[in-house]
Amino acid sequence: MLVFLLLALTSCAVRERPEGIVERWLLALNQGSAGQPGRYAPESLSQTILPDWRHAEPGHFDVIDVQPAAVRSCSVAVTGDSCEPKGRLASVPFVLETTDGAVSRFEVTLVEHGGTWNAVALEPNELPRTLRDTGWPSTLKLSSWLAAIALGLAVTAFATATMWLAGRRRPD
Repeated sequence: MLVFLLLALTSCAVRERPEGIVERWLLALNQGSAGQPGRYAPESLSQTILPDWRHAEPGHFDVIDVQPAAVRSCSVAVTGDSCEPKGRLASVPFVLETTDGAVSRFEVTLVEHGGTWNAVALEPNELPRTLRDTGWPSTLKLSSWLAAIALGLAVTAFATATMWLAGRRRPD
């Protein structure tokens, strides 16, 4: 049983998420010469985030905030790299705050190759990504709001009536 649990838990660790790759890349970059950001992104992308990172002191970033990825299928070339047939492309926005208080927003593009994600492009992202970019509607119709409120009131009335009836039927 213990062997089965260990095998089951280790099999869960195989699937990597693009957000995890970006976070590990930024943490490795934040370690300065002790880190290995090249495992997750090309040198040019690391230099864009933290110029001369090899000589930077560890802990240059005070806040690393990796936000949810927008993943989609792709079959076209992406900045010199290409997706495998039926491959996936991910855009991961993140915010960095340095120890001196400077805040930077970026969006990194990753391409999946053979089950692993590789960073291929990086762009400044001055505006936070909206819910519309991730496929969620940013506004709802008034009728949807009214229906949700009516449903909430109906559930509340049902629960109140059930509790009142349950309280009345106590055996003496």
